[in-house]
Amino acid sequence: MSRSSRRWVQRLPSHPWLWRSWTCSNTISGKPRPTTQGCLGLKSDGRIVGVSAFWRFGVYAFPVPSITDQAIVIRQWDFSETSQTVSLFTREHGVIRGLAKGSRRDKGNFSGGLDVLTGGQIVAIVKPGRDLATLTAWHVQQMYPAVRKSLPANRAAQYMADLIHHMIIDHDPHPAVFDALSRCLDSLDISGGIDAALLGFQWMLLRECGYEPQVERDAVSGCELPANAASLTFSAASGGLTAADSI
Repeated sequence: MSRSSRRWVQRLPSHPWLWRSWTCSNTISGKPRPTTQGCLGLKSDGRIVGVSAFWRFGVYAFPVPSITDQAIVIRQWDFSETSQTVSLFTREHGVIRGLAKGSRRDKGNFSGGLDVLTGGQIVAIVKPGRDLATLTAWHVQQMYPAVRKSLPANRAAQYMADLIHHMIIDHDPHPAVFDALSRCLDSLDISGGIDAALLGFQWMLLRECGYEPQVERDAVSGCELPANAASLTFSAASGGLTAADSI
């Protein structure tokens, strides 16, 4: 091995399980000058843990893993002529807001761009402490044609997307809500299915977010609701139906 390509290995005193190595590129003094480095984590028995990093300017930069998930686009803004910022409702990672650089280019990993109320597979890099994730790929799998053919269906779908945007916080997964939204968007092309889809989705969302109204028992007294009551009152403060005359 030539002197210019000699590799050095050092065990870090502060972390005995972590080793670092670099390439010696200073051929005059022979002192190692850190360039690009890989790190290996070692257990007490000498087995490699499989940790990797890069050493630049005295700092270890560990690579951030990407996530792959099913997603539905609920909002979209133009960031530039070729890029977009989007809000995605994913099945396993909740609402993710991200930047898709170059998404509008014909040749790329974004199927020509991200449109609102389309479903597909997203690949993203989510870094803790950052508001926007970096989207690296988008593969369209579902266009929901009824949303683009019928104005009432489009309005209903936009309303459901708006409910997701306001009621579910970022990075809070709700797989049941995602599945319900996908089913409702599919059912909007069924004759008379819009009202049923909206009612079912709203009830599912209220239940998943902890706001399901109490309709089986009196929300004020806790007793069973009378079967022969002429009318019942909904108490917003108590979160359900009540037979009380005044609330």
